[in-house]
Amino acid sequence: MITGIKQAMLLTAALTLAAGGEISSLAATKTIGKLTQVRVTKHTVAGKTTKNARVQLFDARGKSLASGRTNHLGKFKLSLKHQNLGKLKFKLAATKPGYRSRTFTSQQINKAITQALANQAATTPNKPASTKPVKPVAPARPTSPSAGNHRPGTSGNSGGNAADTGVNVSKLVLAKRAEVAAAKAEYVRLTQKIAPIRQRIDACSTNIRNQVANREVVKKDLADAIARQDTAAIQLANQRIANINQSIYASQDERADLYKYLIPWDDARTKLSSLMDELESLDKTYVPEEIR
Repeated sequence: MITGIKQAMLLTAALTLAAGGEISSLAATKTIGKLTQVRVTKHTVAGKTTKNARVQLFDARGKSLASGRTNHLGKFKLSLKHQNLGKLKFKLAATKPGYRSRTFTSQQINKAITQALANQAATTPNKPASTKPVKPVAPARPTSPSAGNHRPGTSGNSGGNAADTGVNVSKLVLAKRAEVAAAKAEYVRLTQKIAPIRQRIDACSTNIRNQVANREVVKKDLADAIARQDTAAIQLANQRIANINQSIYASQDERADLYKYLIPWDDARTKLSSLMDELESLDKTYVPEEIR
């Protein structure tokens, strides 16, 4: 079991990406926070950035592998089922309406992990050998064996402990499976509950994209009107752009307000993912399912 845990935590470390990742050039008044407290295992990546932000995991070709949202503390956890993040080149993109996005590459993350581990090793002092004199131990008084009170295999390194350990592990696995089942049921319930909210968020996002495209068309009309020095057309184009901007801002505000209703669902998703990781470390036959 210990070996399995070490393999699962092969790339685990806590760090801060001081460089802050790549910042999108699409200007906004604020910028997504730096990525901190990163933990990378074989099938999961977790960390902390701006709260209520959308975090997406892409492979080197730009294919989306997983996505989620940070909770009210800015924490997130993304899980994969088939890919090994220790061997995969990937990117994390964090976005939020009204914020400049950030992108963090696996190279940046792994470099920061290596540096964090090196700093930790350099700043951890070696424990000096104890100079305290050893107190002599009195020899144990010999005792006569008693057939009635002797219970073989209940002390030392006897086989009884190994059997007890097997029983205990089985009980832990059963208990953890029950926790995973309960967490999954809660996650499914919340997924169904927030379905209308997610649909409304998608509708807001669609409207924003459509209005941005419309604005580009009107901007071309405005440029033509300015070239013709057509005052009426210029005024009309400016008014249309103002109306489009108002629609975009309204959808952005509505979408941002709806995100808070996703927090319990996101917390349930994170809890389920963590419990599945714990079960995998206890039961090597268990394969975590992909959370959608």
